[in-house]
Amino acid sequence: MNTANDWLGLVNLLGNVGFPVLLAGYLMLQFEKRIQSLEAVIKDLRDELVDKEELEKNCSNTVKG
Repeated sequence: MNTANDWLGLVNLLGNVGFPVLLAGYLMLQFEKRIQSLEAVIKDLRDELVDKEELEKNCSNTVKG
């Protein structure tokens, strides 16, 4: 009888805790993919800004010189 109660408790625990843990893990994986994508876009944007600043500096040096 005690073993049946233990199994019932385990099933109840998995029902109450297992689904939220599984859902949180899934969402974390999805957010990780999106964050990596955003990091790549931010890096590209930074590179574009650096290139633009270098171009503006070269243009102003040409105009002054």
